[in-house]
Amino acid sequence: MNTEIVSEEEMRALLPAYEVGDDYLDRIRNKILIRTLIIVALLIARMILIMLFPEYHITTFFQEGAIGGSLQVDRVMLVRVSILILFVVIYVVSCWKNFYFRTMNVLALIITCSILWSDAELHMMALLSEPTLLVLSTLALRLAALVLLTLNYIDVRR
Repeated sequence: MNTEIVSEEEMRALLPAYEVGDDYLDRIRNKILIRTLIIVALLIARMILIMLFPEYHITTFFQEGAIGGSLQVDRVMLVRVSILILFVVIYVVSCWKNFYFRTMNVLALIITCSILWSDAELHMMALLSEPTLLVLSTLALRLAALVLLTLNYIDVRR
């Protein structure tokens, strides 16, 4: 009977509790935390853009007018800020304690991609109708956060 040997990478995928080596994580921890702070700053900048220019988001993304649109923007912002605060705390603690940090990186990518994907249609419609600097900057902020999270994931997967 032929038994196959499971590779190191396959074991890492099968066992999410298999964490980053302590020596390696000590070397990259500062880099990951700096990227995480930049990601948080980018998302806060995006929220500030929404607060400063609510009429852009209401007219571009919501067709119910100013009152219904502002209520929807407020609800969406409340949910997303809650998710952001909760997840940033969990992510930083996971990085600091090296507890399920690989899994948290994958989860961070999933959350970021899902939020970006949920707004993709709205961004594309806004880009096609009137590609203003505000539309491009909000999209660029999200893509920059996604790139930084991907870099964190690549560093942790080594």
